[in-house]
Amino acid sequence: SVAEQESRDVAGQENRDVAGQENRDVAGQESRDVAGQEKKGVIGQESRDVAGQENRDVAGQENRDVAGQENRDIAGQENRDVAGQENRDVAGQENRDVAGQENRDVAGQENRDVAGQEYRDVAGQENSDVAGQENRGVAGQENRGVAGQENRDVAGQENRDVARVK
Repeated sequence: SVAEQESRDVAGQENRDVAGQENRDVAGQESRDVAGQEKKGVIGQESRDVAGQENRDVAGQENRDVAGQENRDIAGQENRDVAGQENRDVAGQENRDVAGQENRDVAGQENRDVAGQEYRDVAGQENSDVAGQENRGVAGQENRGVAGQENRDVAGQENRDVARVK
């Protein structure tokens, strides 16, 4: 079922994150990379969310969420959530979502989105999204799910979920 699909890379190998912990999207699908490394986009490769908006990673290039608001990472550049409130990362500075809940990164402290789901980074702890929005770690890495959207590993290979059922 959609909730049990396992994301595999081009070679059909299981994808795992750094700690081998599960990264799950809205449907609870597993996304893991090959070498136990965290998923990285090559350099500004395109990853699209639910609305097909363009997301870029690694170099702090423009990242957009469902509402097309501008999100930037890596250097503590300006990140905005659904309500356009200012969120900053990297240095564990205070990030707030729509409900003004406190979000922190760097040390894998608890981050919450609009629905109060937990986002964790750094150690490959559990990441959940709402509707294909981005989950980002210290280096602006991406984990994506929902409906067979593109996941790229270090070599820019495509990983898709929906087509390969566990």
